[in-house]
Parts: sequence; C-alpha cells; structure tokens
Amino acid sequence: MSSRWRLVLVIALAFVAFMLAATGHGRQLRKEREAHGYLQMDPVQGWPPAMHEIWQLDRARLGAGTAVAAVLGAGAALATGAGLGMAALAVLLWAPTLGFFVAGALSLVRLWAHDATAAMATLPAAALLFGLALIALVGSLVLGRVRRDAAAA
Repeated sequence: MSSRWRLVLVIALAFVAFMLAATGHGRQLRKEREAHGYLQMDPVQGWPPAMHEIWQLDRARLGAGTAVAAVLGAGAALATGAGLGMAALAVLLWAPTLGFFVAGALSLVRLWAHDATAAMATLPAAALLFGLALIALVGSLVLGRVRRDAAAA
C-alpha cells in the first residue's frame, strides 16, 4: 500500500472513530435526559435547570478532556518525529474522539447513578458504538505509526 493511500486510510479511520464517539456521546446525553423525565426538548424554551447543569458539566469535561488529549497527542507526535501532519491529526480528530469517548462514558456513569435500569437498557448500544469507535481509533493510530516507521526506513 502506498504511503498516500495509507494516509487516506488513517484519516478515514480517525474520522469514523470521531463520528462513532460523537454519536455515542449524543445518544448517552439523550438517554440521560429521558431518564430525568424530559422526553423532548424545545430549543425555543431552552433546557430545564436540572438538565442545563448536566449539560454544562458535560461540556466542561468534554472541552477539558479534548484539550488535554490534544496537547498530549500533539506533543507525542512531535516528540517522536511523526511530523506536523500527525500532530494535526492528533489535535483535529484523535483528541476530540477521546473527549467524546470519555464524556459519553461519564454520561453513562451518571445515568447509572440516577437509574440503573435505564443504564442497563442503553449499555449494549453504547458498548457497540464506543467499541467500534475505539477499534477505529486504534486502527488509525497503528496505521499512523506504521506509516511513520515506513517513511523513516
């Protein structure tokens, strides 16, 4: 496989991981909202106070987790000589994927604390989405590493 196609595959897998993690995170927030008795949201009326607190906490954790992962990912890419392209990929796709993954997992934990039955009902779909996201992310990371090793040889 040429290095150009390998790079396309790395980016495609990273994008798939990002989309799966974002979908899983959004699904978990919806299930959490429904467990609190809010089956639908009206954007004009805004969030109820209880859900607004959960949403703000979730956004803060998502932002902080993404920022930490971006700094660590870019630092690791540059420190290992992977180059600016891999550092950009770490910041733009891998870090947000990890942020969504962690925020979705924390939403599942909050749901479990609020309503264990609802958490058990959502667990198979959450495990599937986050599991596939993790597989795609690891595949992207491994192929990105192989690409760098092949270029160095």
